[in-house]
Amino acid sequence: MIRDARKEDAEEIVELFKIVLVDMELPIMEKVSWEKLKPVLVEAAKEEKYQISYKNAVVKESEGKIIGFFYGYKGGTASQSYEPIEALFKKYDLPPFDADGEESFEGEWYLDTLVTKKAYRGKGIGKELLEAAFDKARASGMALIGLDVDQVNPRAKALYERMGFEKMDEVVLSNHNYDHMQRKV
Repeated sequence: MIRDARKEDAEEIVELFKIVLVDMELPIMEKVSWEKLKPVLVEAAKEEKYQISYKNAVVKESEGKIIGFFYGYKGGTASQSYEPIEALFKKYDLPPFDADGEESFEGEWYLDTLVTKKAYRGKGIGKELLEAAFDKARASGMALIGLDVDQVNPRAKALYERMGFEKMDEVVLSNHNYDHMQRKV
């Protein structure tokens, strides 16, 4: 079942989010142990003011467990969300998050993160979550959906291309090259 995330899903979502944080090789992952970082991200996910809030998440659930999810929101706003997360990191005496800047474009609904548990990859879960993201984008009134895909992740890029996304630009996030892709919804 695909559904909007709930506050009580925060811990499972953050565990899946870790996959993306590790893959992106974010500096924070080298500076802070997961045991210290996870509770802070869970707190952020339980609140509404952060872009990694449960309010911006949709989950795929199977047998009572979350096996995939995505974060999505109006594009062109990622850099505005760094101040609250930096304050949360400061509250817990953690080093700065080292955000890269704007990764999304104005005028698009931005699919920030999409991840499935490794055991469920290649089973259509990503496609199901993308369909739900299209619904979210339409419901928000946005005509475009955008995302960034790591250039060294051809499997993900192939899925996005099959789903109608086209490369529009390139961005650099955490010293990785990404293709910024969009499609009409």
